[in-house]
Amino acid sequence: MRINEDYFSRLFVLCKQNKVSMRAFSIALMKREDLQLGSENNVVSLPALFNDITGLYLQKDESFGIYDDAYWCGSVYFRLTRKSKKPLSYVLLKMPFDELALLYPVYHEMDYSSISNQFGVITQRNTIIELLCKTSGKRLTAASRTMGISLNTLNYYKKDDDHLYAASFDHVYKIAKYFDAPLSLFVKEALPF
Repeated sequence: MRINEDYFSRLFVLCKQNKVSMRAFSIALMKREDLQLGSENNVVSLPALFNDITGLYLQKDESFGIYDDAYWCGSVYFRLTRKSKKPLSYVLLKMPFDELALLYPVYHEMDYSSISNQFGVITQRNTIIELLCKTSGKRLTAASRTMGISLNTLNYYKKDDDHLYAASFDHVYKIAKYFDAPLSLFVKEALPF
């Protein structure tokens, strides 16, 4: 399903209005492989999409015309995904909704290039494997035993995302399954919009 910037941003407003955990929303949205960001919109109903992502039941969309910090976060995610050519899952993992919301007071009146530069800095702090371990609370030693991938190999992938991008599909699949992460997270560059 294709969603435009306004609808995508309003999903975050609905999240805030309905007091959904920002971190949980980031994780749920990250796993939506069917969601494509674009200029056209073929989402039938924003409340239905929100319900599907969160598991909540929302009858009415009260997000129209609200341009607050949550809306700004949605716009930032949309634009970062397009500019960086990274999958949405990558952008959400590297900069979760609750962390991005903290940047609103400083960056919301600046040009989007400022937050884009900050995103570049943030992406260098932790690798995908480090963040997956952190968010899941799992350790690489246990992961190694469960997946059947040597600890040395996992540590190699943990050093640099480029090492992970060059991994075999078998390893990527095992890592994605173990951490319950979308396969799109392990793609170096997203498909063009």
